[in-house]
This record gives sequence, structure tokens and C-alpha cells, in this order.
Amino acid sequence: MSSGFWSPITWLIAGTVGYNVYSFTFELLLYLFLAGIGVYLIGKMYKLLWQVSIIAAICYMCCGYMVGHLQHFNWISGAAFLPLCVWAYLQMAHSPTAKNILLAILIFYFFISSAHPGIVIAAIYFFFVLAVFTFLSGKKEAFIKIGYFLKPHFFLIGGLLLLSTGMIIGYADILPFFVRSQKIPLQSALSNATSVTSYLSFIFPFATVKNNVLFQTDISMRNCYIGILLLPFLLNALLSSKTQIQKWLLGTGCFFLLLAAGGIFKTIAYYLLPGIGYVRLNGEFRIFALLSFVVVAALELNKFFLSPVAQNRNLYIVFFTLKIICCLAFGYALFSVLATKQSILYASLSDGGSLSNNLKLFLDGLTWYDTLLVQSVIQFAILTAGNICLKKRALNFLLLLCIADMSFATLLNVPFTGVGKMSPATLQRIFSGSPEGVPKPELIPILKIAIPKNYTAVTGHWSMYNKQIGVTEQVAYPIILKGMESYFLRVKNGDSTLLAKPFLFVSPASAAEKIEMIQYSGQAMELMVTTNAVSQLIIQQNAYTHWITSEPTQIIKQANEFISMPLKKGTQKVNIAFEPTLVKFGLVFSAVCFFVFLGLFLFLSIRSASPL
Repeated sequence: MSSGFWSPITWLIAGTVGYNVYSFTFELLLYLFLAGIGVYLIGKMYKLLWQVSIIAAICYMCCGYMVGHLQHFNWISGAAFLPLCVWAYLQMAHSPTAKNILLAILIFYFFISSAHPGIVIAAIYFFFVLAVFTFLSGKKEAFIKIGYFLKPHFFLIGGLLLLSTGMIIGYADILPFFVRSQKIPLQSALSNATSVTSYLSFIFPFATVKNNVLFQTDISMRNCYIGILLLPFLLNALLSSKTQIQKWLLGTGCFFLLLAAGGIFKTIAYYLLPGIGYVRLNGEFRIFALLSFVVVAALELNKFFLSPVAQNRNLYIVFFTLKIICCLAFGYALFSVLATKQSILYASLSDGGSLSNNLKLFLDGLTWYDTLLVQSVIQFAILTAGNICLKKRALNFLLLLCIADMSFATLLNVPFTGVGKMSPATLQRIFSGSPEGVPKPELIPILKIAIPKNYTAVTGHWSMYNKQIGVTEQVAYPIILKGMESYFLRVKNGDSTLLAKPFLFVSPASAAEKIEMIQYSGQAMELMVTTNAVSQLIIQQNAYTHWITSEPTQIIKQANEFISMPLKKGTQKVNIAFEPTLVKFGLVFSAVCFFVFLGLFLFLSIRSASPL
């Protein structure tokens, strides 16, 4: 449900060059680029200076959420299409032409088909509030405005439902078998939040890579950085008069930031807001807050450079206060390093090995005081240079400074995420050990399925790559079925009987003479089985609804999880296939609708857009 299976981008890459480390990296960079493009377009919509629009785009595409979640691919894809959805929605709301409606439908489909379901759930509330704001800020008469407003929304929702037919059928198909088909317990729903202490990352993002006791959440959930040069303008917006859009964005941003923090606010939302109780990782909510804050700050920055008077007392006070905070942080970190000697300065910097090993030792040896010390110096320098840019109204130089700021913040934090721990070339060498195509699985005991010597947990569990049926332990992703969970609960309690057998075997074992696999694909098997007595063929494959044979009544469940088929005495051919007919129809229908909508959009783009 959260793999991007329904995304046209996934179809395109999988159907052409295929997936490897490099195509995967290209797709990731494409999403980051699209994230920046979306924010840039929002800036142009609000008539921001081009330099300000680029600053906002850079700060969003390199914000702490992106850096922290580079290893969470569908979180990045969701964050990439979110600002494009905002732009397309506002385009449609302000000018509801057929072209703009089709564009919104297509972009929203890219969003919901590639984003993590938790982001989609949160987006429903985000865009509902945006729709209310857009309606209330309209200038037409109320009775005219309602019809004018609802008409494009009707087409948007209807078009999205058509495009999402396959996704809806697929989700409805799997939900009865999926362990996450029900609301999760409240305690689980409060886990992995962006804790209040993580707000330190708005100023010192590098300081969040250490000190788990302080932050009490996963390292990927902590970073909220939007740039030390954009932050003063966000704070200044809080202190000065605001436009209506700034008020709405600040309110929306604060709501989602509190939701991401878990605690009492998430508890209330858990009970009152449908769908929120299904989201386990609260930190993903913060992307809505960061996008809102980036746009608010960009609007404030634009006001400053459009104003004929360069002076803004509140803004310079904010800059001064942030520099004081940097000085205090530096003093505290330096004192702690000298007092406790908890610093890389007191550790060995080399083991005599390779440069990469020594670099890893250096990064692992950094303490929280070290990170705070380094970050406070960098931030003070950038703030000082930024202050000079404002006094001289040097917007072009401020843009370059912003690029440097976000580059430093990214490079400092990436080595501590899953993405930065290994080079693409090293990862590709590991993945190259995986067989190409769809090989025939080996008929050996599951316990004896080999794991490569250079396997590392950074790549995920090796069962995702070896293309063998059977695992010795429960693998959390990409999905957990109820039968799988039940089975591994028994394994955990000491029942490893089935692990000592191949994924295909005859029961009782005394009846088995020979099992030959004639043909195998990802969704079908043809077997020749010889037995000396009436018996059962056990297939250690989840007994999902769509497994069929030439005689469908032959498939039964074995121990409530796996497939079992009756066998006669002697030699017999067995055919078994996975045929989700309705899901296949949904996939084809969605693909056809996508290309029809895309064709209509391109046709209308050539012609002048006509109102509905």
C-alpha cells in the first residue's frame, strides 16, 4: 500500500531502464527537484521576486524533513508533490478552466499514488482547510460563489476517483488481510513523534544527530530546519502585521507541528479526527508545517525587499537574538567539552585503516557537545553575513548565502541517516549479488537459504533481493499480512518445524518421492509431483484469496496461513497461479484514464483554455 506501485513514475522507470541504485537515486533527485519547482511556482503565483522564490524553493527541497527522510522514499515523493498540489489547487480555484482542473487531477494523482498513506490522510485535512480559506477569501456574492466554487471541486474529486480506481480496488482487496487495517493502539500512535526538544533543529539541525536521551525519538523525525536565513523572517511574521494567507499558513503550520509532536494534541486528534489514528509515525506530519512556514517566511522576505525603507526594527532584533543564542550555545558546548572531556578532541582519530574507515570513526566519535559547537559557529557566521546582506539590500548575495547554508546543513546531517552510511557503488555491488529476472526458487530448507557475506542491514533484509520464497524471521516491510504475523508469533515461541523444510514439500514426508519444478514465474508455478500415497502438497506461501488451480476447490489453508493441496498416489502435474482479476482490471482502467486525461490536458494546453 505504501510502495508507490500505482505511481506512473514507478511504471515508467520499471518499464524502461529498471531499478538499481542509480535509477533509484535519479528518481530521488527528481522528487527533490519537483519539490523545489512546486514551491517556486507558489512563489510566482504570489508575485514574489524571483530570487525570493528560489530561496524558498531551496529551503524547502533541502529542509530537515527531506534530509532526515531520504531513506523513506515514499515520504520524499509525498513531500515533492505536496507544493505542486497546492499550486495546482490554487490555480484551479482562482481560474477553474478545464485545463487547470485536468492539471490538478493529474498532479493530485501523482501525489496520492506515490506518497505514504499517512501523508495522504493528513493532506485531506490540509486541503480541506485550504479549500475553506479559498472560499471565504473569494470576492463574489455568496450565492454565486458557492456554485462557482463547488463545480471545479466536483470535477476534481470525480476525476481523481476515476484515476484511482485501481488503487481503491487494490486497497480494498488487501485490507482484510493486512495487519494495519485497523486503528492502531493509542500508545503506538504516539510513538516516533517530532518531540518538542526537536524544535532545537530550527536553529541547530546538526545538534539533533546525537543525544537520544534529549530528543527521545528516532533520528529521522527530529529535523525541522528551514534555513537559518529564512527563520528570522518567519519569526518576524509572528511579531508584525500579517496578510490573510500568512495568518492561515501560520495557523495550519502550528496545527501540524503540534500533531507531529504527539502528546495530548495527537491524543485528541486520535479520537476526534477520522484516519489520524491509523498513522504510526507522527513525525511525517511536520512536512505540512515546514511547507507552511517556508511560504510565510518567503512572503515576509519579499515584503522586506519590496519596501522602500530598508529598516525593520523587529527583524534586526530577531537576527540579533539568534546570534546571541548561537553565542550562548557555543559557550555552553565549549564549557561542557572542557569540563566533561566528552568530545572527539579527546578521542583517537585514526585506526590506521582506510580513509573511509577513519571518517566513519570520526563521525561515530562526535558527541552532542561537538555537534552543537560546530553548528553554533556556522550559524553565527551565516547570520552575520545575512545581516550585512539585509543592510545593503543585496538579495542576490543573500540567495548565494542561502544555497551555502542549506548545503552545509545537508552535508552535515546526511552521514547520520540511512542514506549517507554507504556509497551508491558499494550498495550496487551488494545488490548485484541478487539474481536477475525471476529465477526458480531453490527447494532447500528455508533455514539454509544463504545470506551473502557482504550483506548489511543498511540495505534492508536480504530476502527482499534473493528472490527466494521463505524467511527465517518476520520482515517488517514492505507489508505484513495477518497470516504472516500469526506464523512468526509461533516461530518466536519456538515452533520452527516449517523452517526446516523447503517452501514446497509433501506431508506426510514418508509419502514424498519427487517434486520437480517445471516452470516458475512471479505469479505461477507448474510442478510434477510423485508420491507413494494419498497426501498433501504444502506450499509455504500466504494463502491469499487469488491463488487458483485448474480445480480451485483443491486449494485449502494449512495451519491458517499457507496453501495446501490434496495429492493422489502416483505422478501428477500441479498448476497454481495468482490471478487477481479485478485488481488487474483496476490497473488497466487507471492507466487508460491517466493517458486519456494527460492527452486532454496536452490538447487543451495547445489551445486556449476554456471555462466550464
